[in-house]
Amino acid sequence: MAALIAAAPIGTGIAQAGTYDLSFTSGTTTTTATLTTANSLNSLGGYSVTGITGTFGSTPITGIVAPSGTVTDSPSQNGYYASYDNTLFATSPYFDLYGLFFDASGTDVNLFYQSGSYAQFILGDTVNTPVTGFTLTAVPEPGSLLLLGTGIIALGLVVRRRQTRQV
Repeated sequence: MAALIAAAPIGTGIAQAGTYDLSFTSGTTTTTATLTTANSLNSLGGYSVTGITGTFGSTPITGIVAPSGTVTDSPSQNGYYASYDNTLFATSPYFDLYGLFFDASGTDVNLFYQSGSYAQFILGDTVNTPVTGFTLTAVPEPGSLLLLGTGIIALGLVVRRRQTRQV
């Protein structure tokens, strides 16, 4: 038993960048994605999103647009723009007014939080589309799963040992 307790810290590993599963629907389009974040807080008090994979409807998400300020649309698309910071916050709301900006095979999508709800803006459109079914869940790190498994095994051994004593 002491050996199990002593070995437990081995499986915890060092702090890693966070991984989160994101899902939301806007209009008739459902987005499912996995986000990767930096492992330390940025100047806004959240975590910089450094990567994204998944689908926007049936279209593959091809990457995060690196924060560089403001992206201006071409004049032929009414001159609309999107400001973004790609920051994920630890508590709800998980995104701010500037939100997350990603590319889905040429479609630029900005997911943000404003006036009590999430919305999506596709660069070139003139309308913010309300988001429904927003979920964001942390993906457990492999070290956490190993630690959980070790704890369950140890608990099982303790219960088994107690049962054999009572017999």
